[in-house]
Amino acid sequence: MKRGGMTMSWSKLWCAGRRWLTARVDGQEQTIDEELMFHFRLLVDENRARGMSDDDAWRAAQNRFGSIKHYSDECRRVVLGVHPMLQNLSTAGVLVLALVVCWLFTEVRSLRQAAATPPARPQQTARLAQKTGDTAKAGREAAAKKLHDVAGTVVDHDGKPLADVHVLVILKTWPNNRYRQQDFADKTDKEGRFQFKNLVPAAGQRAVHLALVKEGYALKSTYELKKAGEPLETDALKLQLDDAVPMKLTVRDAKGRPAAKAQVMPFQRKTAAGEEHGVYFQAAEPIQAVADAQGQIPAGFFQRGDQAEIYVRLPGKEWEQLSVTIPQEGDSIEVTSAEVVDGT
Repeated sequence: MKRGGMTMSWSKLWCAGRRWLTARVDGQEQTIDEELMFHFRLLVDENRARGMSDDDAWRAAQNRFGSIKHYSDECRRVVLGVHPMLQNLSTAGVLVLALVVCWLFTEVRSLRQAAATPPARPQQTARLAQKTGDTAKAGREAAAKKLHDVAGTVVDHDGKPLADVHVLVILKTWPNNRYRQQDFADKTDKEGRFQFKNLVPAAGQRAVHLALVKEGYALKSTYELKKAGEPLETDALKLQLDDAVPMKLTVRDAKGRPAAKAQVMPFQRKTAAGEEHGVYFQAAEPIQAVADAQGQIPAGFFQRGDQAEIYVRLPGKEWEQLSVTIPQEGDSIEVTSAEVVDGT
């Protein structure tokens, strides 16, 4: 056993044990406590070096070493014994105690060596690479989850804001290489503003179709498709609506009779210049209206010369897509359904 660079043989240890037992009043009992405390403090110091607080280091050493008082009391009990045979037996006990102390000292040395030995460089590199990979993956996932707004302002041809404009949005995405189409609807406020918060993903291929519908103004739409990695600017749009021609639409059934309570909605317009604007049927519910008893309804969504597409549904029937050209003169148009009004 080594202490402070000195080596103690087992024979000397045995003699030391005998001296502890026979010297009852010469102060050697204190040596037992010092020896035990020396090794106990080694454990405490080792725990501190591993980052433990003083209290935690002390408790951990106690859990590993055991009760110092118990060992000390046992040694004193042996020292105070008077029978020679008991002294011999007690000497053996001291020797066992010394072996325990030696084992504890060896454990402390091994712990110190393990703490001082740096980890193998390949393992260190592997852990660093894994950490870097995890950080990069987290960054990609965060980017994939980032969402942009669809927002903007709608004005008339004089630049004045337009309130109560129906804003119909179709969002197209391809998550996991599968097509997805979602519809959203809102209306502009008194300042002509609209906003769909956190709608469009920043990553991957995506597309936004936006339609603006308001009675008295020509139907207008925009469409933007971006591939992965291409920026999609949808959070600061400024859109202008042009005046439409006031029109009265009459819906008739297959027999030429007015179709009362027919449902109607503007669907598409193709201008004389070839521009096309329209809405997706999936998003068009907010702009559906019902004709009066004469089958008439305002249809001020087109300009003269437009080729208009209108969806019509007679009561109890299916939706139909009907075409009509907006005339250069006059203020009325008609469409005729292939269906017949029930009960006539």
